[in-house]
Amino acid sequence: MLDRRFIRDNPDAVKAAVRAKGIDLDVDELLQADKTVRNLTHELDDAQALRKSSAKQFANADEARRAELRAEHEKLESRLRQLRDEEGTADRPFEVHVISLDAFTVDGVRRLEEQGVTDVIVGFRWPYVVGPDTEVLQSKLDNLRRFADDVIGALRS
Repeated sequence: MLDRRFIRDNPDAVKAAVRAKGIDLDVDELLQADKTVRNLTHELDDAQALRKSSAKQFANADEARRAELRAEHEKLESRLRQLRDEEGTADRPFEVHVISLDAFTVDGVRRLEEQGVTDVIVGFRWPYVVGPDTEVLQSKLDNLRRFADDVIGALRS
């Protein structure tokens, strides 16, 4: 598997390798799709930052500023609907999945929610350990129970 940055930085070498291996891949089309994804990701990041900033401003704003913030929010929502229609995902719930150390505490999960995160992925093993997993099953179960009690349980109450 090649890193997208490597493909962007070395398109001619990738094209030559694709030809040599007889792989049916249009590298230029892949690069265009990558550019589109990066642009949309940037646009989404900007929109999420604006949404977060607007939410904080809204609480302390007078009625005139609230009207402005509502109008900005409507424009963002409209653009998001347009993008989702273009991608054929308008009928699916909008989800933001992350892997974050913040997910291991109640306050951390709340911070992630404030940033628009809908789902977190947690794991209890350091992912960069090389070799077999030596942790005993009971320890894994204990970690899961602690997480369920301390984080999930606290968020549900």
